[in-house]
Amino acid sequence: MKVDGLSIGLLLSMEDFGYQSLIQEMLPDLPLETADEGYSDKLKSAVEDYRAVYRAFDDAVETSGTTSPAVIAARHDKARDNAWRTLRAYVKVCTRHPDPDVAATSTRALQLIRNIGDLSIRNRTDETGRLNTLIQSLREIGAAPLAQAGITPFIDDLERKDHAYREAYQHWIDVKGDRTIGLVQLKRRAADAAYRNLITTVNALIHLNGDAPYAAFVRSVNALIKRNKTTLITRQTLRAKRHHSLIAPPPATENQQHSES
Repeated sequence: MKVDGLSIGLLLSMEDFGYQSLIQEMLPDLPLETADEGYSDKLKSAVEDYRAVYRAFDDAVETSGTTSPAVIAARHDKARDNAWRTLRAYVKVCTRHPDPDVAATSTRALQLIRNIGDLSIRNRTDETGRLNTLIQSLREIGAAPLAQAGITPFIDDLERKDHAYREAYQHWIDVKGDRTIGLVQLKRRAADAAYRNLITTVNALIHLNGDAPYAAFVRSVNALIKRNKTTLITRQTLRAKRHHSLIAPPPATENQQHSES
């Protein structure tokens, strides 16, 4: 028995923080008193170092909080995504409007929306460029038909939220430019290194002393590692499927099928 491996560097920052928070709760299962079977000065030192750098990681996360420029930019990005989805849903419904002019305008608008693709799978820079193109293209339909179809308020809302994201993102970039490495990332790296040192120490002691003194800790950590490995595998699978969907050739049209037969 030993502690299994986990590529914690592949976890998202808050996933890593949550994982290490749980590891902290498991540390008392280790033999940390001199009278305990399996006690080692090296193990106690590794635990103390790990606890110290984890506290620094915790402080950095708390300091960044929900008002950090990165979090604010992410909120605005989510808001513009929701505005895009709402616009798309409204226009799609209006393509079946009983007024033929409204239906025609909505059909044209829906085609423009579809032309930019699914924004939920785009990175933020790509999404910003596509939204700019979409808003301009929709405006070119004309103020009167857009107003008649009731689409204008949705375009205005999307444009406002896209502008808010751009400003928040620029602020985030400005703040990042003032720092070589973000504080949270810096403290995370230190915590990750201390965690790895602890696990290496525990596994070495298991090799020397047998697993009995460390069994409770190992079982708890391995159960947590198993859950996080599942998360990483699931994410990797979804990314692979998404990548395949982006590069897969479109299905042949009916005319193409007839021409090939």
